[in-house]
Amino acid sequence: LYVETAARINDLAMQPSDRVRAFMIRYKDRIMWGTDFGEGSTTRAALESSFSQHWRYYAGADTVTLGSARGWHRTVQGLALPREVLEQFAHRNAERV
Repeated sequence: LYVETAARINDLAMQPSDRVRAFMIRYKDRIMWGTDFGEGSTTRAALESSFSQHWRYYAGADTVTLGSARGWHRTVQGLALPREVLEQFAHRNAERV
């Protein structure tokens, strides 16, 4: 079973960061980065902003404010995932599948 994170970052951010981090490390070979942005559904600037927020959440150790065009915003602690986990999550798992 594989999962991807499209439209689920808000659900992840509602959970304690240490538990999400442990989950993602444990199941690093089954989780893929996903997006639910459709072609032409948003601007390049909005995509870049969203990507940057998500990357800071997954890779960074500082707090990050996540938000969406739908109006929700949440400030959470970054997961500081190890490089190996980030590589699997962002690329290798999808390549393998």
